[in-house]
Amino acid sequence: MNHYFGGLRLSTDKKWLFFLIGVSRMFAQVLQRFNLCLVVNRHKLLEIQKKDVETLCKRFTIVPELPSDQNKLREVIKPYDVIIGVLPLNLQIQILQNKKVYMTFVMTSLGVADNEEEANKIASQYPDRTVILYPAKQGEKYRVTRYDGLKILKEIKIVDEWILQHPI
Repeated sequence: MNHYFGGLRLSTDKKWLFFLIGVSRMFAQVLQRFNLCLVVNRHKLLEIQKKDVETLCKRFTIVPELPSDQNKLREVIKPYDVIIGVLPLNLQIQILQNKKVYMTFVMTSLGVADNEEEANKIASQYPDRTVILYPAKQGEKYRVTRYDGLKILKEIKIVDEWILQHPI
């Protein structure tokens, strides 16, 4: 008996078939579309970020920030399936406690520059994927970051260990 996957004829080896079924299920999960997403971002989204959000979300709303008060936060995120952004740990925890999906934009630092010209030179290595963060104060440097994609945060694990322990 012949099996076909994506137009290719496959061997009848059951291990191979189960592997392909598993891979196709994995991709189906990854490409799940959500009805309504909340994007938290103070800056204009890069085109590639916007396309990624549009791939995952049927509809989305962009806000510059979320409330830090837990009750207000619960109200704001209630209608959304997914919250997307780069958020502080306390907000990430609260989002997961409210049984919401949290995704983060993965941004990699490419370095800092003393002036805009140097920052543009660094950014030119990855056209359409870089963000230049201008100095907030006099004397600060330009920061250049590259957008690498979206990650879903499934669990936050805190592990502690004793540094100093006093006997009872």
